[in-house]
Amino acid sequence: TLDGEGRFYEVSAACETVWGYTRQELMGRSSVDFVNPDDRSNTANFVQQIAAGGMTRDFRNQWVRRDGSVVDLMWSATWSSTDKLMYCIARDVTEHKRAEEALRESEQRFRELADFMPNIVWTADANGRVDYYNRRWHELTEVSREAADAESWKTALHADDVSRAAEAWKQAIETGRPYHIEYRALDRQTGVYRWHLGRALPILTDEGKIVRWYASGTDIHELKGAQDDLMRAQQTLEERVQERTRQLADANHELEAFSYSVSHDLRTPLKAISGFSNILTGSHRQELTPEATRYLDNIDKGARQMERMVDGLLAFSKLGWDALRPRKVAMRRLVDAALSMLGWSGNSGEIQLTVQDLPSCRADETLLQQVWVNLLSNALKYTRNRKPGVITIGARRDKNTDVFFVQDNGIGFDSDYADSLFGVFQRLHRADEYEGTGVGLALVQRIIHRHGGRIWAEAKPDAGATFFFTLPHRREVKRARAVSHRHEL
Repeated sequence: TLDGEGRFYEVSAACETVWGYTRQELMGRSSVDFVNPDDRSNTANFVQQIAAGGMTRDFRNQWVRRDGSVVDLMWSATWSSTDKLMYCIARDVTEHKRAEEALRESEQRFRELADFMPNIVWTADANGRVDYYNRRWHELTEVSREAADAESWKTALHADDVSRAAEAWKQAIETGRPYHIEYRALDRQTGVYRWHLGRALPILTDEGKIVRWYASGTDIHELKGAQDDLMRAQQTLEERVQERTRQLADANHELEAFSYSVSHDLRTPLKAISGFSNILTGSHRQELTPEATRYLDNIDKGARQMERMVDGLLAFSKLGWDALRPRKVAMRRLVDAALSMLGWSGNSGEIQLTVQDLPSCRADETLLQQVWVNLLSNALKYTRNRKPGVITIGARRDKNTDVFFVQDNGIGFDSDYADSLFGVFQRLHRADEYEGTGVGLALVQRIIHRHGGRIWAEAKPDAGATFFFTLPHRREVKRARAVSHRHEL
C-alpha cells in the first residue's frame, strides 16, 4: 500500500521475500527509490496518475533487489479516496518476460534462416491469417515486404488454382490437418507460372489447440515436367505394347495356319509317296528287279521318316502355344508311366534299371511326361547293345532347384558336341544305327526352359552318358505365354 506521494504505507510478507528487504526497511520510503533507474521516470508518472484517482492493470517496471538483481513486475493499482491510499498488487513476471524475449529471438532466427532458403516459406496465426513471407516469396512475386498482406499470396497464383488452394487452406484451418496442395505460382522475373508443392503444419499446444502455422512452397516444376514426360513415354510404350501384341497375335494365327499346312499339305504327298511305293512293291513285285524293289523300300522308309520328322517339328512348335498348367507332380509316378509307355516290363539280364528316391515338384504334368519319355527312350535305345545295360534314375537337391538325372552305360558321345544335341534335327549317330527324328531332345530342352530350369549332358565315347535337368522348388512355376517362346522355333 502506498500513500499519495508513493511512499510505502504497508507491505506484505511476499514483498519482503521477492525484494529481499524487510518491512521496517521499506516503510515510509519512496517506492521509486527501489526501481531500476531506467524505469524511475515512468514509475513516478504512474504514481501520480494513480494518486489523481486513476487505475491500471498492466503497468510494468523493473525493481532492484537487495542483492542487486533485477525483477520484472506487472502492477495493478487503484486509488482509494476514502483512505487516501494506493492499493497495489505486483506480480513477478521475470520468467514470462524471458520467455517472450526468447520467443522473439527464436522467431528472428527463424526468419533469418528462412530468408536464406531457396524455397518459399510463410507463417500464419492460429486463424490462418498469413503474417510472414520469406525473401524467396518476395523475389518470386516482386511484392515488397511493406506491401505484402495476408491476402497477397492469391495474386501470385494462377487464376485456375486460387479457389482450389483457398478451399484446401480453409479445410486445413477448420480441421487442424496438414495443408498439402500443388499449385502454379507466377515467377515475375521470367513471366512463367511454375509448379510448386505447398505444405503447412500446425503448431499445437499440449491440449491440441493450434498456436501457429508454418508452411513452405517447393518448386517442383522440373519434376512435374519429368512426370509428364514419363506419362507420355508410358502411354507411348503401352501403345507400342498393344501394337506388338497385335502383331504377335497375327504371327500366332500365321503360325497356326503354317502348322495346319504342314500337317495337311505336307502329310498328304508323303502318304501318297508311301502308299504308291507300297502298291508297286506289293502288286508288281514280280515285275520289279531286286534293285528296283530296294529303291522302293528306301523311298517308303524315307517317306515314313519324313512324316515322323514333320510330326516332331509340329510337336516342337506347339510347345510355345499353350500356357503351362503347373501343379504338384509325383516324379516317381511319371517315371513309372513313361517306362510303361516304352514297353518296359522290369529288369532282365540285358538291362538293369534302378530308380532312386525322387522328390515331388511343381510342373506341368503332361509336358514333364514327355521329358521322361524322351530321356528314358534314349537311355534304353543306346544301352541295348550293352551286356548288361545299366540305367540309373535319381535326383539331388541344390540351393534353389531339384536336379534330376538319367545315367546309362551306353555308347556315349564326345562332350564337345553336347550342346548340339539339343538343336532341332541334330544327331550324333547315324539314323540307320539308332532310330530317331532328332527332335526329342530339342523338345525336352524347351519344356525344361519353360519351367525355369536348365538341361545339360555329360558323356564320354563308349563310356555312357548322363542327362541332367533342373526344376525350381519352393515356388510356383510361372505360367508362360506362347509368344515368349515362339522365337525359339
